[in-house]
Amino acid sequence: MQKNRIHKILKTVVFYIILIAVWQLIYYVFVDLTHVMKPYMFASPVQVLRRLFILCANGKLPRAVGISLARLFTGFVLSVLTGSVLSLGLIKSKLFYEDLRSILAGTQALPNVCWLPFAILWCGINDSAIIFVIILGSAFSLALSLDSAIKTINPIYVKVAKTMSCGPVTTLVKIIIPAALPGIINGLRQAWAFAWRALMASEVLNASMGLGYLMTMGRENLEMSQVMGVMLIIMFIGIIFDKLIFGIAETRIRKNRGIC
Repeated sequence: MQKNRIHKILKTVVFYIILIAVWQLIYYVFVDLTHVMKPYMFASPVQVLRRLFILCANGKLPRAVGISLARLFTGFVLSVLTGSVLSLGLIKSKLFYEDLRSILAGTQALPNVCWLPFAILWCGINDSAIIFVIILGSAFSLALSLDSAIKTINPIYVKVAKTMSCGPVTTLVKIIIPAALPGIINGLRQAWAFAWRALMASEVLNASMGLGYLMTMGRENLEMSQVMGVMLIIMFIGIIFDKLIFGIAETRIRKNRGIC
């Protein structure tokens, strides 16, 4: 077991070393050697690392990460509540089920920036507008995912619950949610990704601080190292949450059910 973990860690380290080497090679070929791209159009790993160090030293990067995560958590929690209510309403509406699901699917396909004008007009230029966009950017996706997860449950489970005189709340808590848990986890993971995208779209276009704001400042100042560095930070945070929260939850569910 210990050897497998060490082997896995070494394999990951080698992979990222190769990735960085390829990145440096691309910079050398297209910027230094052939001059196809100007230095302000693409940054090398060393330049990105240097810029991230400067942003950490002056406190801008830690502050931006904290502000963005605070917005993200608030918006995600509210989107989970909103998506759960929408999913419940979708399931209960048997007559207009297909029509409502089609509307939710169409609304989910809208780019996040489409909600920004409404957010600014209704909430003003503040954090509430950004959180509003996050909610609308991920709640519809979660509602559809929860609906799909519940629909895949074997109907016999619900029939057995009715036979045993279980009430609606007991059936939901003891039967439906545990049976649909893998689908629920996947839905939350997808909603988290949509919330990240909505947050970045909002911060790039309308924010006074945050990771998206740092990207905008890097673009306006022709600091591609800052733009690429912030992009890497966003990816890194996304990987951490995916592995440490959703990945662990999914692995435990699989083990409990004997799938892996």
